[in-house]
Amino acid sequence: MDNFMYGDTVDILLASYNGADYIAAQIQSIQRQDYKNWRLLISDDCSSDDTLNIIKKYSEDDDRIVIVSSGKKFGSACSNFISMLKYAKNKFVFFCDQDDVWLPDKISSFIAKAQENNSDKPLLLYSDLIVTDESLNEISPSYYDYMKIDYAQTDLNQLLAQNVVTGCAMMVNQALIQLVRGRIDPKRIVMHDWMLALVASTCGCIEYVRKPYNLYRQHGDNSVGASKYNIISLLLKDNRRSIEGSISQAKILLDNFHERMTAEQISMLEEYVSIPERNRLCRVLTLFKYKIFKGNLSRLLGQIFFIFIL
Repeated sequence: MDNFMYGDTVDILLASYNGADYIAAQIQSIQRQDYKNWRLLISDDCSSDDTLNIIKKYSEDDDRIVIVSSGKKFGSACSNFISMLKYAKNKFVFFCDQDDVWLPDKISSFIAKAQENNSDKPLLLYSDLIVTDESLNEISPSYYDYMKIDYAQTDLNQLLAQNVVTGCAMMVNQALIQLVRGRIDPKRIVMHDWMLALVASTCGCIEYVRKPYNLYRQHGDNSVGASKYNIISLLLKDNRRSIEGSISQAKILLDNFHERMTAEQISMLEEYVSIPERNRLCRVLTLFKYKIFKGNLSRLLGQIFFIFIL
């Protein structure tokens, strides 16, 4: 692995918005990491509560904490995170929610896994999460079990249909940051973690870290969050907008990263992005031809239904 020694600084990107109730606990959990050489870069999306004052206090007391933006309105966590990519200069980059709590060995464990990889290709690492309530009482020891998601579905055809990477539980390397910087329009993607996973799967590699390192706090103001798996909520959420968003992301992938793709990947993406212009039978046949399937039967049925009615 090029130009990284254990002990070098890593970057942590935190996009904040009205997180006054929880952000101090998140920052404190980063300060308790057993790996001490980090920079916490915070971009605040014009919070109307006390979030910015809390951040300023911590940044005054700890010079590793830097406020990179506080007066610009982004309107979404996705846009805020994408805008922060220009500040990420170090070899490894973490993404951080404002309302979670990190376990003390998160950074060191991810770095150890990356060093096992020993590659300069674009790299994305991700882990499971411990789902908790607002007071950090455990709801489930595994986000993937709770959501009935197969964490291993990271091939391109699988990721086109469904994201399995949670942004606050991922780390990327500088090679991936440099590859995507300036090439992703946040208004055309569903979420930054999904888009980064697509690029890593296509142009580099994705690896799973086999332990949860986040207490994934669930509360009424979660931007995305976890919800107990059930078929009714699935059918309500797996809607036309989600399918259209996945097609839009595929277009970005094809337009901006085709030079690093195989001929088979290009053919798959070309057929997938053309689904809205095809007749209903051809749409479904495209899914089966390339096995662009969601992770279980009920999700697959919902996916086929909404592809059919586009």
